[in-house]
Amino acid sequence: MHTPSLAILTLGLTAATVLAQCDGVRLAPPTDPPPIEFGASVANDGRFWFVGDNNARTLCPGDPFNCSAGAVHVYEMVGGRLEFFQTLSPPNPALGDFFGTSLDADAGRLIVGTMNYQWPGTSRRGGAFVYEYEDGAWTETGRLIPPETVDPLLWRLLGVQVAIDGDMAMLTPLESTENMVFRYRLTASGWEYAEHFAAPNGGPVDAVFGHGYEILPDWVFISAPWDSSVVFRGGSVYAYRRLPDGSLEFAQRLTGDDAPGGALRNNFFGASMSVDDGRLAIGVPSATRDVAEQGSVQIYDLNDGRWQFSEEVVHEHAEELDQLGYSASLHGNLLVASATGDGAPGTPGSGYAFRRGPDGQWRQAAWLVPQPPVRTRQFGYVMASDGRHALFGAREDELPSRERPGAAYLFDLTCTDCPPDLDADGALTIFDFLTFLNLFEDRSSEADFDGDGELTIFDFLAFQTAFDAGCA
Repeated sequence: MHTPSLAILTLGLTAATVLAQCDGVRLAPPTDPPPIEFGASVANDGRFWFVGDNNARTLCPGDPFNCSAGAVHVYEMVGGRLEFFQTLSPPNPALGDFFGTSLDADAGRLIVGTMNYQWPGTSRRGGAFVYEYEDGAWTETGRLIPPETVDPLLWRLLGVQVAIDGDMAMLTPLESTENMVFRYRLTASGWEYAEHFAAPNGGPVDAVFGHGYEILPDWVFISAPWDSSVVFRGGSVYAYRRLPDGSLEFAQRLTGDDAPGGALRNNFFGASMSVDDGRLAIGVPSATRDVAEQGSVQIYDLNDGRWQFSEEVVHEHAEELDQLGYSASLHGNLLVASATGDGAPGTPGSGYAFRRGPDGQWRQAAWLVPQPPVRTRQFGYVMASDGRHALFGAREDELPSRERPGAAYLFDLTCTDCPPDLDADGALTIFDFLTFLNLFEDRSSEADFDGDGELTIFDFLAFQTAFDAGCA
Protein backbone atom coordinates (compact mmCIF):
# COMPACT_ATOMS: atom_id res chain seq x y z
CA MET A 1 0.00 0.00 0.00
CA HIS A 2 1.05 3.63 -0.51
CA THR A 3 0.75 5.10 3.01
CA PRO A 4 1.43 8.82 2.27
CA SER A 5 -1.62 9.13 0.01
CA LEU A 6 -3.80 7.94 2.86
CA ALA A 7 -2.38 10.21 5.53
CA ILE A 8 -5.01 12.83 4.77
CA LEU A 9 -7.58 10.47 6.27
CA THR A 10 -6.00 10.83 9.69
CA LEU A 11 -6.39 14.60 9.94
CA GLY A 12 -9.79 14.40 11.61
CA LEU A 13 -8.72 11.92 14.29
CA THR A 14 -8.91 13.25 17.82
CA ALA A 15 -8.82 11.27 21.04
CA ALA A 16 -12.15 10.13 22.46
CA THR A 17 -12.99 8.06 25.51
CA VAL A 18 -14.77 4.77 25.02
CA LEU A 19 -17.85 4.67 27.23
CA ALA A 20 -20.00 1.54 27.28
CA GLN A 21 -23.65 1.91 28.22
CA CYS A 22 -25.07 -1.47 29.20
CA ASP A 23 -28.70 -1.64 30.23
CA GLY A 24 -29.92 -4.73 32.04
CA VAL A 25 -33.31 -6.35 31.50
CA ARG A 26 -35.04 -7.58 34.66
CA LEU A 27 -36.36 -11.12 34.41
CA ALA A 28 -39.27 -11.40 36.83
CA PRO A 29 -40.12 -14.82 38.29
CA PRO A 30 -43.08 -16.82 36.97
CA THR A 31 -46.08 -16.94 39.25
CA ASP A 32 -46.55 -20.72 39.00
CA PRO A 33 -45.32 -22.04 41.30
CA PRO A 34 -45.24 -18.94 43.49
CA PRO A 35 -41.64 -17.75 43.87
CA ILE A 36 -39.63 -17.28 47.03
CA GLU A 37 -35.99 -17.21 45.90
CA PHE A 38 -36.01 -16.95 42.11
CA GLY A 39 -32.42 -16.39 41.05
CA ALA A 40 -30.85 -18.61 43.71
CA SER A 41 -28.99 -20.43 40.92
CA VAL A 42 -28.41 -19.84 37.21
CA ALA A 43 -26.83 -21.71 34.29
CA ASN A 44 -26.85 -21.80 30.50
CA ASP A 45 -25.89 -24.14 27.67
CA GLY A 46 -25.84 -21.46 24.97
CA ARG A 47 -29.39 -21.82 23.66
CA PHE A 48 -31.20 -22.41 26.95
CA TRP A 49 -30.87 -20.55 30.23
CA PHE A 50 -31.93 -21.88 33.62
CA VAL A 51 -32.97 -20.07 36.79
CA GLY A 52 -33.43 -21.97 40.04
CA ASP A 53 -35.77 -21.14 42.92
CA ASN A 54 -34.94 -23.73 45.57
CA ASN A 55 -37.81 -22.60 47.77
CA ALA A 56 -40.55 -22.21 45.15
CA ARG A 57 -43.95 -23.19 46.55
CA THR A 58 -44.27 -26.32 44.43
CA LEU A 59 -46.46 -28.31 46.83
CA CYS A 60 -49.38 -26.06 47.73
CA PRO A 61 -49.15 -22.59 46.21
CA GLY A 62 -51.45 -20.94 48.73
CA ASP A 63 -49.33 -21.72 51.79
CA PRO A 64 -46.03 -19.79 51.99
CA PHE A 65 -44.72 -21.82 54.93
CA ASN A 66 -45.38 -25.48 54.11
CA CYS A 67 -45.07 -25.69 50.34
CA SER A 68 -41.43 -25.08 49.46
CA ALA A 69 -39.92 -27.87 47.41
CA GLY A 70 -38.20 -25.86 44.67
CA ALA A 71 -38.35 -25.46 40.91
CA VAL A 72 -36.14 -24.65 37.94
CA HIS A 73 -37.40 -22.39 35.17
CA VAL A 74 -36.10 -22.86 31.63
CA TYR A 75 -35.80 -20.00 29.14
CA GLU A 76 -34.81 -19.98 25.49
CA MET A 77 -32.67 -17.21 24.05
CA VAL A 78 -34.59 -15.83 21.05
CA GLY A 79 -33.34 -12.73 19.30
CA GLY A 80 -31.40 -11.56 22.33
CA ARG A 81 -34.35 -12.02 24.69
CA LEU A 82 -35.16 -14.76 27.16
CA GLU A 83 -38.52 -16.40 26.49
CA PHE A 84 -40.08 -18.73 29.03
CA PHE A 85 -39.91 -22.34 27.86
CA GLN A 86 -40.60 -24.83 30.68
CA THR A 87 -40.65 -25.35 34.45
CA LEU A 88 -38.99 -28.37 36.05
CA SER A 89 -39.94 -29.68 39.49
CA PRO A 90 -38.87 -32.75 41.47
CA PRO A 91 -40.84 -35.99 41.17
CA ASN A 92 -42.79 -36.72 44.34
CA PRO A 93 -41.87 -33.33 45.85
CA ALA A 94 -41.71 -32.88 49.60
CA LEU A 95 -41.23 -29.94 51.90
CA GLY A 96 -37.66 -28.74 51.94
CA ASP A 97 -36.31 -30.66 48.92
CA PHE A 98 -34.31 -27.56 47.89
CA PHE A 99 -34.62 -28.61 44.27
CA GLY A 100 -32.60 -26.07 42.27
CA THR A 101 -30.08 -25.28 45.00
CA SER A 102 -27.38 -25.49 42.34
CA LEU A 103 -27.30 -25.84 38.55
CA ASP A 104 -24.88 -26.57 35.75
CA ALA A 105 -25.42 -27.18 32.05
CA ASP A 106 -23.37 -28.68 29.27
CA ALA A 107 -24.39 -29.10 25.63
CA GLY A 108 -28.01 -30.11 25.97
CA ARG A 109 -27.66 -31.57 29.46
CA LEU A 110 -28.66 -30.01 32.79
CA ILE A 111 -27.83 -31.11 36.33
CA VAL A 112 -30.01 -29.90 39.20
CA GLY A 113 -28.85 -30.15 42.81
CA THR A 114 -31.53 -31.06 45.34
CA MET A 115 -29.69 -31.24 48.64
CA ASN A 116 -32.53 -32.49 50.85
CA TYR A 117 -34.46 -34.77 48.51
CA GLN A 118 -35.62 -38.01 50.14
CA TRP A 119 -34.97 -40.90 47.75
CA PRO A 120 -37.54 -43.71 47.91
CA GLY A 121 -36.29 -46.81 49.70
CA THR A 122 -33.30 -45.15 51.33
CA SER A 123 -32.55 -42.89 54.26
CA ARG A 124 -30.07 -40.82 52.24
CA ARG A 125 -30.89 -37.26 51.39
CA GLY A 126 -29.71 -35.00 48.64
CA GLY A 127 -28.14 -35.61 45.28
CA ALA A 128 -29.08 -34.41 41.82
CA PHE A 129 -31.26 -34.97 38.78
CA VAL A 130 -30.01 -34.90 35.20
CA TYR A 131 -32.17 -33.59 32.35
CA GLU A 132 -31.61 -33.66 28.61
CA TYR A 133 -33.24 -31.77 25.79
CA GLU A 134 -35.19 -34.30 23.76
CA ASP A 135 -38.12 -33.96 21.35
CA GLY A 136 -38.72 -30.30 22.17
CA ALA A 137 -38.63 -30.56 25.97
CA TRP A 138 -36.28 -31.04 28.91
CA THR A 139 -36.77 -34.55 30.27
CA GLU A 140 -35.29 -36.32 33.27
CA THR A 141 -32.71 -38.88 32.15
CA GLY A 142 -30.67 -39.58 35.26
CA ARG A 143 -30.51 -39.53 39.04
CA LEU A 144 -27.38 -39.07 41.11
CA ILE A 145 -28.27 -40.80 44.36
CA PRO A 146 -26.02 -40.78 47.45
CA PRO A 147 -24.11 -44.07 47.70
CA GLU A 148 -25.00 -46.53 50.43
CA THR A 149 -21.32 -47.43 50.78
CA VAL A 150 -20.23 -44.08 52.24
CA ASP A 151 -20.67 -43.68 56.01
CA PRO A 152 -23.64 -41.28 56.51
CA LEU A 153 -21.92 -39.88 59.60
CA LEU A 154 -19.24 -38.35 57.38
CA TRP A 155 -21.50 -36.10 55.30
CA ARG A 156 -25.03 -34.76 54.90
CA LEU A 157 -27.18 -33.03 52.28
CA LEU A 158 -25.45 -33.79 49.00
CA GLY A 159 -25.89 -31.38 46.08
CA VAL A 160 -25.24 -27.93 47.52
CA GLN A 161 -22.89 -27.56 44.52
CA VAL A 162 -23.02 -29.52 41.26
CA ALA A 163 -21.10 -29.60 37.98
CA ILE A 164 -21.35 -31.63 34.81
CA ASP A 165 -19.30 -32.12 31.66
CA GLY A 166 -19.76 -34.99 29.26
CA ASP A 167 -19.72 -38.25 31.22
CA MET A 168 -18.56 -36.70 34.52
CA ALA A 169 -20.49 -35.03 37.33
CA MET A 170 -19.30 -33.66 40.67
CA LEU A 171 -21.37 -33.02 43.80
CA THR A 172 -20.62 -31.36 47.13
CA PRO A 173 -22.38 -32.08 50.43
CA LEU A 174 -23.48 -29.21 52.61
CA GLU A 175 -21.50 -30.65 55.51
CA SER A 176 -18.63 -33.11 55.54
CA THR A 177 -16.40 -34.16 58.41
CA GLU A 178 -13.70 -35.21 55.94
CA ASN A 179 -13.94 -32.29 53.52
CA MET A 180 -15.01 -34.61 50.69
CA VAL A 181 -16.55 -34.33 47.25
CA PHE A 182 -18.38 -36.98 45.21
CA ARG A 183 -17.71 -37.95 41.59
CA TYR A 184 -20.24 -39.71 39.35
CA ARG A 185 -19.80 -41.15 35.86
CA LEU A 186 -22.14 -41.88 32.99
CA THR A 187 -22.11 -45.52 31.94
CA ALA A 188 -24.13 -47.59 29.49
CA SER A 189 -26.62 -48.27 32.29
CA GLY A 190 -26.87 -44.66 33.49
CA TRP A 191 -25.25 -42.40 36.05
CA GLU A 192 -23.29 -44.24 38.73
CA TYR A 193 -21.32 -43.25 41.82
CA ALA A 194 -17.58 -43.49 41.09
CA GLU A 195 -15.74 -42.24 44.17
CA HIS A 196 -15.47 -39.66 46.91
CA PHE A 197 -12.27 -37.95 47.94
CA ALA A 198 -10.88 -35.11 50.04
CA ALA A 199 -8.34 -32.42 49.22
CA PRO A 200 -4.87 -33.89 48.52
CA ASN A 201 -3.32 -32.15 51.51
CA GLY A 202 -6.25 -33.01 53.76
CA GLY A 203 -7.13 -29.41 54.34
CA PRO A 204 -9.18 -27.98 57.23
CA VAL A 205 -12.70 -29.31 57.55
CA ASP A 206 -14.06 -25.78 57.18
CA ALA A 207 -12.08 -25.11 53.98
CA VAL A 208 -15.28 -25.72 51.92
CA PHE A 209 -13.52 -28.01 49.47
CA GLY A 210 -15.96 -28.32 46.58
CA HIS A 211 -17.38 -24.80 46.81
CA GLY A 212 -17.00 -24.61 43.04
CA TYR A 213 -15.96 -26.70 40.05
CA GLU A 214 -14.74 -26.22 36.52
CA ILE A 215 -14.72 -29.42 34.47
CA LEU A 216 -12.91 -29.56 31.12
CA PRO A 217 -12.06 -32.51 28.87
CA ASP A 218 -8.48 -32.54 30.24
CA TRP A 219 -8.72 -30.69 33.57
CA VAL A 220 -10.90 -30.46 36.66
CA PHE A 221 -10.62 -27.57 39.11
CA ILE A 222 -12.04 -27.70 42.64
CA SER A 223 -12.00 -24.66 44.90
CA ALA A 224 -11.76 -24.38 48.67
CA PRO A 225 -12.20 -20.63 49.33
CA TRP A 226 -12.17 -20.95 53.13
CA ASP A 227 -8.89 -22.85 53.23
CA SER A 228 -6.83 -21.36 56.08
CA SER A 229 -3.69 -23.44 55.65
CA VAL A 230 -1.72 -20.45 54.27
CA VAL A 231 -3.60 -17.49 55.71
CA PHE A 232 -6.93 -17.32 57.53
CA ARG A 233 -9.68 -17.83 54.95
CA GLY A 234 -7.08 -17.32 52.26
CA GLY A 235 -8.54 -19.98 49.98
CA SER A 236 -7.09 -22.33 47.39
CA VAL A 237 -7.84 -24.02 44.08
CA TYR A 238 -6.85 -27.61 43.26
CA ALA A 239 -6.09 -28.57 39.65
CA TYR A 240 -6.50 -32.21 38.56
CA ARG A 241 -5.74 -33.85 35.26
CA ARG A 242 -8.70 -35.73 33.86
CA LEU A 243 -7.36 -39.05 32.62
CA PRO A 244 -8.75 -41.11 29.71
CA ASP A 245 -10.30 -43.67 32.08
CA GLY A 246 -12.26 -40.90 33.83
CA SER A 247 -10.14 -40.82 36.97
CA LEU A 248 -8.52 -37.67 38.34
CA GLU A 249 -4.83 -37.08 39.04
CA PHE A 250 -3.86 -34.19 41.32
CA ALA A 251 -1.51 -31.82 39.50
CA GLN A 252 -1.23 -28.48 41.28
CA ARG A 253 -2.53 -26.32 44.11
CA LEU A 254 -3.02 -22.59 43.60
CA THR A 255 -3.21 -20.15 46.51
CA GLY A 256 -2.59 -16.78 44.90
CA ASP A 257 0.84 -16.49 46.50
CA ASP A 258 2.32 -15.30 43.19
CA ALA A 259 -0.22 -12.49 42.75
CA PRO A 260 0.48 -8.87 43.82
CA GLY A 261 1.03 -8.84 47.57
CA GLY A 262 1.03 -12.64 47.70
CA ALA A 263 -1.50 -14.86 49.41
CA LEU A 264 -1.35 -12.79 52.61
CA ARG A 265 -3.52 -10.13 50.97
CA ASN A 266 -6.03 -12.63 49.60
CA ASN A 267 -9.23 -13.82 51.18
CA PHE A 268 -11.68 -16.29 49.65
CA PHE A 269 -9.38 -17.13 46.74
CA GLY A 270 -11.51 -19.49 44.64
CA ALA A 271 -14.93 -18.04 45.43
CA SER A 272 -15.48 -18.31 41.67
CA MET A 273 -13.65 -19.89 38.75
CA SER A 274 -13.93 -19.87 34.97
CA VAL A 275 -11.73 -21.47 32.32
CA ASP A 276 -11.47 -20.85 28.61
CA ASP A 277 -8.83 -21.74 26.04
CA GLY A 278 -5.91 -22.34 28.38
CA ARG A 279 -6.72 -19.43 30.66
CA LEU A 280 -8.13 -19.69 34.20
CA ALA A 281 -9.86 -16.84 36.03
CA ILE A 282 -10.13 -17.10 39.83
CA GLY A 283 -12.29 -14.72 41.85
CA VAL A 284 -10.89 -13.36 45.11
CA PRO A 285 -13.74 -11.19 46.45
CA SER A 286 -12.10 -10.24 49.74
CA ALA A 287 -8.69 -9.38 48.31
CA THR A 288 -7.29 -6.19 49.80
CA ARG A 289 -5.40 -3.96 47.39
CA ASP A 290 -5.90 -0.18 47.41
CA VAL A 291 -8.73 -0.57 49.92
CA ALA A 292 -9.95 -3.37 52.17
CA GLU A 293 -11.83 -6.20 50.43
CA GLN A 294 -12.18 -4.46 47.11
CA GLY A 295 -11.81 -7.86 45.46
CA SER A 296 -10.06 -8.97 42.30
CA VAL A 297 -9.95 -11.63 39.62
CA GLN A 298 -6.61 -13.37 39.10
CA ILE A 299 -5.72 -14.78 35.70
CA TYR A 300 -3.60 -17.91 35.24
CA ASP A 301 -2.26 -19.24 31.94
CA LEU A 302 -1.38 -22.84 31.14
CA ASN A 303 2.33 -23.11 30.30
CA ASP A 304 4.10 -26.44 29.85
CA GLY A 305 1.45 -28.26 31.86
CA ARG A 306 1.52 -25.81 34.79
CA TRP A 307 -0.90 -23.02 35.65
CA GLN A 308 1.03 -19.78 36.14
CA PHE A 309 -0.17 -16.39 37.34
CA SER A 310 -0.23 -13.79 34.56
CA GLU A 311 -2.31 -10.81 35.64
CA GLU A 312 -4.69 -9.47 38.26
CA VAL A 313 -7.87 -7.67 37.16
CA VAL A 314 -9.35 -4.98 39.40
CA HIS A 315 -12.08 -2.42 38.81
CA GLU A 316 -11.74 1.34 38.69
CA HIS A 317 -12.65 3.56 41.65
CA ALA A 318 -12.76 0.59 44.00
CA GLU A 319 -14.22 1.11 47.46
CA GLU A 320 -14.08 -0.95 50.63
CA LEU A 321 -16.13 -4.14 50.60
CA ASP A 322 -16.95 -3.99 46.89
CA GLN A 323 -15.94 -7.68 46.70
CA LEU A 324 -15.24 -8.00 43.00
CA GLY A 325 -14.98 -11.62 41.91
CA TYR A 326 -17.72 -13.32 43.90
CA SER A 327 -18.80 -14.74 40.55
CA ALA A 328 -16.82 -14.66 37.32
CA SER A 329 -17.10 -15.87 33.73
CA LEU A 330 -14.35 -15.91 31.13
CA HIS A 331 -14.93 -16.16 27.37
CA GLY A 332 -11.98 -15.43 25.13
CA ASN A 333 -10.98 -11.82 25.64
CA LEU A 334 -14.06 -10.98 27.68
CA LEU A 335 -14.25 -11.32 31.47
CA VAL A 336 -17.41 -10.62 33.47
CA ALA A 337 -17.39 -10.50 37.26
CA SER A 338 -19.80 -9.45 39.98
CA ALA A 339 -19.04 -7.06 42.82
CA THR A 340 -21.61 -8.00 45.44
CA GLY A 341 -20.89 -5.04 47.72
CA ASP A 342 -20.75 -2.44 44.96
CA GLY A 343 -23.65 -0.67 43.26
CA ALA A 344 -25.97 2.28 43.37
CA PRO A 345 -27.11 3.65 46.76
CA GLY A 346 -29.53 1.26 48.41
CA THR A 347 -29.09 -1.43 45.74
CA PRO A 348 -25.92 -3.34 46.55
CA GLY A 349 -24.42 -5.45 43.85
CA SER A 350 -23.20 -4.79 40.34
CA GLY A 351 -21.21 -6.39 37.56
CA TYR A 352 -18.14 -5.41 35.57
CA ALA A 353 -17.03 -6.36 32.09
CA PHE A 354 -13.36 -6.34 31.14
CA ARG A 355 -11.75 -6.81 27.75
CA ARG A 356 -8.26 -8.03 26.97
CA GLY A 357 -6.34 -5.95 24.45
CA PRO A 358 -3.72 -7.03 21.91
CA ASP A 359 -1.06 -6.08 24.47
CA GLY A 360 -2.43 -8.76 26.82
CA GLN A 361 -3.74 -6.23 29.38
CA TRP A 362 -7.25 -6.48 30.80
CA ARG A 363 -9.16 -3.18 30.90
CA GLN A 364 -12.55 -2.26 32.30
CA ALA A 365 -15.13 -1.99 29.53
CA ALA A 366 -18.47 -1.56 31.31
CA TRP A 367 -20.23 -1.26 34.65
CA LEU A 368 -23.36 -3.44 34.79
CA VAL A 369 -25.90 -1.98 37.18
CA PRO A 370 -29.35 -3.51 37.76
CA GLN A 371 -32.50 -1.39 37.76
CA PRO A 372 -34.81 -3.00 40.33
CA PRO A 373 -38.34 -1.93 41.32
CA VAL A 374 -37.07 -1.03 44.81
CA ARG A 375 -33.65 -2.54 45.52
CA THR A 376 -31.60 -5.55 44.59
CA ARG A 377 -30.60 -8.04 47.22
CA GLN A 378 -28.14 -10.90 46.75
CA PHE A 379 -27.27 -9.61 43.30
CA GLY A 380 -24.35 -11.33 41.64
CA TYR A 381 -23.79 -14.18 44.08
CA VAL A 382 -24.51 -16.38 41.06
CA MET A 383 -23.98 -15.52 37.41
CA ALA A 384 -23.90 -17.32 34.06
CA SER A 385 -22.58 -16.07 30.75
CA ASP A 386 -22.17 -17.34 27.19
CA GLY A 387 -19.75 -14.59 26.18
CA ARG A 388 -22.45 -12.44 24.64
CA HIS A 389 -24.94 -12.22 27.50
CA ALA A 390 -24.59 -12.38 31.28
CA LEU A 391 -27.40 -13.38 33.63
CA PHE A 392 -27.05 -12.34 37.28
CA GLY A 393 -29.22 -13.87 39.99
CA ALA A 394 -30.77 -11.65 42.67
CA ARG A 395 -32.57 -14.11 44.90
CA GLU A 396 -34.07 -11.46 47.23
CA ASP A 397 -34.93 -8.75 44.73
CA GLU A 398 -37.46 -6.49 46.43
CA LEU A 399 -40.83 -5.25 45.16
CA PRO A 400 -42.75 -2.11 46.24
CA SER A 401 -44.96 -4.45 48.31
CA ARG A 402 -41.78 -5.36 50.26
CA GLU A 403 -42.06 -8.91 49.02
CA ARG A 404 -38.74 -10.44 47.96
CA PRO A 405 -39.54 -13.10 45.36
CA GLY A 406 -36.19 -12.69 43.62
CA ALA A 407 -35.29 -11.85 40.04
CA ALA A 408 -32.54 -12.20 37.48
CA TYR A 409 -30.93 -9.52 35.32
CA LEU A 410 -29.79 -10.08 31.74
CA PHE A 411 -27.11 -7.87 30.18
CA ASP A 412 -26.20 -7.82 26.50
CA LEU A 413 -22.41 -7.70 26.55
CA THR A 414 -22.14 -6.44 22.99
CA CYS A 415 -22.59 -3.07 24.68
CA THR A 416 -18.86 -3.29 25.39
CA ASP A 417 -17.97 -3.69 21.72
CA CYS A 418 -16.10 -0.77 20.20
CA PRO A 419 -14.75 -1.82 16.78
CA PRO A 420 -12.50 1.23 16.20
CA ASP A 421 -10.79 0.76 19.59
CA LEU A 422 -8.42 -1.70 17.99
CA ASP A 423 -5.79 -1.55 20.73
CA ALA A 424 -8.52 -2.07 23.39
CA ASP A 425 -7.09 0.56 25.72
CA GLY A 426 -10.46 2.17 26.44
CA ALA A 427 -9.79 5.29 24.35
CA LEU A 428 -9.87 6.18 20.67
CA THR A 429 -6.47 7.61 19.74
CA ILE A 430 -3.96 7.74 16.91
CA PHE A 431 -2.70 4.36 18.12
CA ASP A 432 -5.94 2.78 16.97
CA PHE A 433 -5.28 4.17 13.50
CA LEU A 434 -1.75 2.78 13.56
CA THR A 435 -3.16 -0.60 14.61
CA PHE A 436 -5.60 -0.38 11.71
CA LEU A 437 -2.72 0.32 9.32
CA ASN A 438 -0.87 -2.75 10.56
CA LEU A 439 -3.95 -4.94 10.21
CA PHE A 440 -4.56 -3.60 6.70
CA GLU A 441 -0.98 -4.22 5.65
CA ASP A 442 -1.19 -7.76 7.09
CA ARG A 443 -4.38 -8.29 5.05
CA SER A 444 -6.27 -9.12 8.23
CA SER A 445 -10.05 -9.47 8.11
CA GLU A 446 -10.21 -7.22 11.19
CA ALA A 447 -9.43 -4.29 8.87
CA ASP A 448 -12.49 -5.01 6.69
CA PHE A 449 -14.56 -2.21 8.24
CA ASP A 450 -17.05 -1.93 5.39
CA GLY A 451 -17.70 -5.68 5.52
CA ASP A 452 -17.45 -6.34 1.79
CA GLY A 453 -14.85 -9.08 2.14
CA GLU A 454 -12.14 -6.97 0.50
CA LEU A 455 -9.56 -4.51 1.81
CA THR A 456 -9.78 -1.22 -0.08
CA ILE A 457 -9.69 2.54 0.44
CA PHE A 458 -13.32 2.27 1.53
CA ASP A 459 -12.24 0.41 4.66
CA PHE A 460 -10.20 3.47 5.64
CA LEU A 461 -13.25 5.64 5.16
CA ALA A 462 -15.41 3.22 7.16
CA PHE A 463 -12.84 3.11 9.95
CA GLN A 464 -12.67 6.90 10.18
CA THR A 465 -16.48 7.13 10.21
CA ALA A 466 -16.63 4.60 13.08
CA PHE A 467 -13.84 6.41 14.91
CA ASP A 468 -15.57 9.79 14.59
CA ALA A 469 -18.85 8.32 15.80
CA GLY A 470 -17.15 6.94 18.93
CA CYS A 471 -18.58 4.17 21.07
CA ALA A 472 -20.67 6.01 23.62
